[in-house]
Amino acid sequence: PPATPTPTATPTPGLTLGKAVMAKLDQAGYLAAREGTAYVTTRKFELKKVDYKGAVSNQSVDGIKDLGGSRITDVDITSDGTLFALVIDGPFDWRVFKRAASASTWTAAGSSASANWPADVQAMAVTDAGAVYLSSADPGGVYRLEADGTTLRPWVEGGRTLGIDTSGDDSRVMFVVPETPSAAKTPLNYPSLGQLLQLVEDKTG
Repeated sequence: PPATPTPTATPTPGLTLGKAVMAKLDQAGYLAAREGTAYVTTRKFELKKVDYKGAVSNQSVDGIKDLGGSRITDVDITSDGTLFALVIDGPFDWRVFKRAASASTWTAAGSSASANWPADVQAMAVTDAGAVYLSSADPGGVYRLEADGTTLRPWVEGGRTLGIDTSGDDSRVMFVVPETPSAAKTPLNYPSLGQLLQLVEDKTG
């Protein structure tokens, strides 16, 4: 008998954040995307959801208190759909919140107070196990906040670290360290890319 043809898998719809979509967002900042849906921060105390059709909706921030001037500056999502949000309350004051895919309220996942670590945090990236990598401009470097929300340790120290990302299985961490000397004859922390990559490899195994 003739072989039964294998059915063609339905492709996952693509997600394009073009001009029409960006016009609906008030100065979009960081974003995280998974399975055709993006979550985007703006300059306000809010979080937006963009589906693959380009429809924009507000995400609830219940459980995240605005302390006056607080901003949701970064967002990430794990493989099980848990959302994480980085909130900056002021110079050296930061908080991290999480919300499970089935939940409607955000809960605290760590902060400058819980970790006893005031820092100028710029961005974050989260592993599927709940560890949070924080990029910081002061003190400079990448720091790892464990899933308990209190244990924090330096990962790669030095440099004014900005954007950061990690693989869900915690096997890779990627971050951006722009090196612009602030004064004449100021030495660079990482004079060569090879040296930086070797340091990352040594730290991450």
